[in-house]
Amino acid sequence: MNPTILTHSVESRERSPSETPVRTSRPFESQSRKHLQGFTLVELVVVITILAILGTIGFLSIQGY
Repeated sequence: MNPTILTHSVESRERSPSETPVRTSRPFESQSRKHLQGFTLVELVVVITILAILGTIGFLSIQGY
């Protein structure tokens, strides 16, 4: 039997209301957990840019001494 036909026939079967999965988690819960794992690329770029600007200002201000 062709596996694609078998998969299609299983997926096309309608579910009764008792078989529908119940979502118990909040929709934004996974995003908050993802945020706690580390910094995003945008956050790192912003911090590095600010540090570069402050470093440049500091370097140029002490260059005259």
